[in-house]
Amino acid sequence: MTTDTSDSVRGATSIARSPRFLERYLSGAIVAFAAAVVILLWTAVALLVHQERENAIEQRKIENANLARAFAEHTLRTLNYIDQLSRLVTTQYRRLGMQFDMPRYFEENQVDDKLVINSVITDATGLTVLGSQRGFQPANLADREHVKVHVERDTGRLFIGKPVFARVAKRWSFIATRRVNNPDGSFGGVVGIAVDPFYFSTFYRKADLGKDSLVSLTGGDGIIRARIFGEDQTVGQDVSNGIVFKTYANQQHGTMIATTMSDGVTRIFSFHRVQDYPLFIVIGVSEAMTLAPVVARQRYYFVIAALVSLALLATASALAVFWRRQQRSAEAALGENREQLRQHNEMLVAVSEAQAAYLARGDWKAATARLLRFALEQSESEYGFVGVLVAGPKLRILAHEGVVWDQIKGCDSNARALRIYREDGYLEFSNFDNLFGVAIRTAQPVMANDVSRDPRSGGLRDGHAPMDSFLGLPIRAGDRVIGVVGLANRPGGYDAATLALLEHLQGLAEPVCDSYLIGLEQERLRAEQRQADEQIRAALREKEVLLKEVHHRVKNNLQVISSLLYLQANSIHDGPAREVLRESRERVNSIALVHEQLYRSTNFSAIDFGEHLRELAANVAYSYGAARRGIQLDMKVMEVALQLDVAIPASLIFNELLSNAFKHAFPGSRTGRVEVTLSQASPDDLILRVRDDGVGMPEGLDWRHPTTLGLKIVRNLTEQIHGKIEVESSMGSTFQISFVANKTWTEIDAAL
Repeated sequence: MTTDTSDSVRGATSIARSPRFLERYLSGAIVAFAAAVVILLWTAVALLVHQERENAIEQRKIENANLARAFAEHTLRTLNYIDQLSRLVTTQYRRLGMQFDMPRYFEENQVDDKLVINSVITDATGLTVLGSQRGFQPANLADREHVKVHVERDTGRLFIGKPVFARVAKRWSFIATRRVNNPDGSFGGVVGIAVDPFYFSTFYRKADLGKDSLVSLTGGDGIIRARIFGEDQTVGQDVSNGIVFKTYANQQHGTMIATTMSDGVTRIFSFHRVQDYPLFIVIGVSEAMTLAPVVARQRYYFVIAALVSLALLATASALAVFWRRQQRSAEAALGENREQLRQHNEMLVAVSEAQAAYLARGDWKAATARLLRFALEQSESEYGFVGVLVAGPKLRILAHEGVVWDQIKGCDSNARALRIYREDGYLEFSNFDNLFGVAIRTAQPVMANDVSRDPRSGGLRDGHAPMDSFLGLPIRAGDRVIGVVGLANRPGGYDAATLALLEHLQGLAEPVCDSYLIGLEQERLRAEQRQADEQIRAALREKEVLLKEVHHRVKNNLQVISSLLYLQANSIHDGPAREVLRESRERVNSIALVHEQLYRSTNFSAIDFGEHLRELAANVAYSYGAARRGIQLDMKVMEVALQLDVAIPASLIFNELLSNAFKHAFPGSRTGRVEVTLSQASPDDLILRVRDDGVGMPEGLDWRHPTTLGLKIVRNLTEQIHGKIEVESSMGSTFQISFVANKTWTEIDAAL
């Protein structure tokens, strides 16, 4: 949009014909347009703030859910450790009776004293008869819930009691108990393990979720077993009537936002049920803390929007007032002020184009270039520039016109400025010992009509464009100078009239330059965020390498143990002893193979169990000379992902079953076939079957109460993974193990 002199004159004549119409409606339209832009601006800011709040809350829900799942897995592993300890204590008590030295047993097995406070065994009357602490004093626990629950029936499971002040340990704990049966199956007592609830709260505190956060381990009965709530770690509170508990009591996992009745704080909650136990992990993070960065940015957005709104309204109001004044002047003396009307008309055109470029596209260069062209035309200057102050400090030129800047040759400072111009698209100057530097330092306009003799110029360097006169106009944002408009070489020099004509240019350039500086600051913040994201990714890569190295070293250590067992077996001439060492070596090899697969895999928490069975079966078959003996091995196994805590027990079970088949099913020179299948009974259940067509099991062998170590291992490990054994001995032997599977590879990849 351009205007020459003849167009301006015709525009002025048209204005003179209808001054009242323009005075009444055009100024109102300018203000209305500015108001509409302000409304759109604040609408956009409100939508941005709302979206950032939603994103922050959603991200917190995801982080809380992941942390709750991790805490639940930690709790499951800890309780499985307690369960296994209770089974071992029960076994020792059944075998040794009152001769069982519990303190010595706990010391020799290095039971974690940070987790386990103590352990006691009661008889059928509830009287404690054995304890894990030396100096044990008997106490009657018949009235305790964790004892009474086992009297009526044997659930076969570990019971997690409510927190109590233990009569034996004299401190708070929650008791994990398992029933002890007499040989006839009647109730013979209880094995109880006092678990320190602060072991869990200490672990939860490592997450450092911030002020007003809480983490709790809550039972299905609504009683808190462990928690952190600020500095409060007390236990035993009943939250069964709370809205959070009522929400998660019948669910496996989920998230919600609720206000805690005890302190009135609104939190973002995530909960996750602990597998196989009536317990929940509940994590609550203060909504206010989650939204604190959003609130901080919200204030920043509001300040920017307010500044831009004020600038737009001020500019529109100034233009409206200015327009009315000019119309009145035109009515009074149209003939005398025709030139002045032309100048003002061109200013409006320049301002309109500059605002259009700025508001429509955020194009600072186009906006400042249009304002500069207006200043050059009105002042009749030869060349000029518009620049803003950036960090350094440096003067960055946003628009320049009238001189072919990239053709200037000369001193090093010019060469550096031109190199930056060619590389980055803009000029920068750091030397302020000159006329535009005076305008910046004093925040006042600077005029010089004999530059070569003016001491403020600092002297023109070689290669500088010719400069006879100069006018510098500082661009201010409040009391702060943010840029400068420089004009040079006006015929006859600069005077007060020229300065008065261009004074409005300062206010028009201020919002454009200020917005440009705001954009630079936003880009700096985005660069810092990208750097922080890269540091997080680097840390994750480092942790992956560390985990891979751990599995590699575990595998190597197990291989060393296997080699030592092999060397020891070769040095022993006793056949049965050598066979025992070989069986132990096979078990170590099965565990080492799991860690080797994890080391080769990109997923360090699960392995392809089907592939593992094929490799392990090949090793066992080779060890027993299956091919040489004419024994055929058929593998029909599916690909399924098993996590480490299930894969290792299942691998040891398979190793025992397959070894027994090769060792006992085909005596002498008998040949035959061993079939291994791994199938999926349901989305959550796997069936591992080892079948042979050999001689079958010996008569009178009770596999439910085995006397051999191999079958004992099979039975105990099957119980550990909550599996079920089925045995058939017709036309050979068949062992079928049913157990709960982990997620499939597709589910794991989706979760990652």
